[in-house]
Amino acid sequence: TGKDRPCLYYHMKQCKAPCQGYISQEEYRRSLNGAMDFLNGNYGPILKMLEKRMLDASERMEYEEAAACFMNAAELAEYRMAYYSLALMYFKGQGVDQSFEEALYYARKALVKGAVIAQELEQEILEAMNA
Repeated sequence: TGKDRPCLYYHMKQCKAPCQGYISQEEYRRSLNGAMDFLNGNYGPILKMLEKRMLDASERMEYEEAAACFMNAAELAEYRMAYYSLALMYFKGQGVDQSFEEALYYARKALVKGAVIAQELEQEILEAMNA
């Protein structure tokens, strides 16, 4: 490994072997920035990338790869929709005691995870809190 040949992670498709010069510094930097975004909860770019990879793989008739991309995207999307659902439940008091504070907390978690639909709910919650 190292300078002679790429490591095992490259062969397992978990690394692009920047140590071997297989990708440019700029591409490596973009990859690191994407990882940092993901770790900070910004899943939007990753979801878009997975959708593009899924569609590209489907066009190439590589259905296993397309299915893997779909499953990864669905797993990420479930978190944001779960937070949105919790926010809605607390806002309306459905199945739980009504709590605008809890509703706002979960609506904002959904927004951080990329659920744009939660913006309108957040506004409704803030209006109800100020009423």
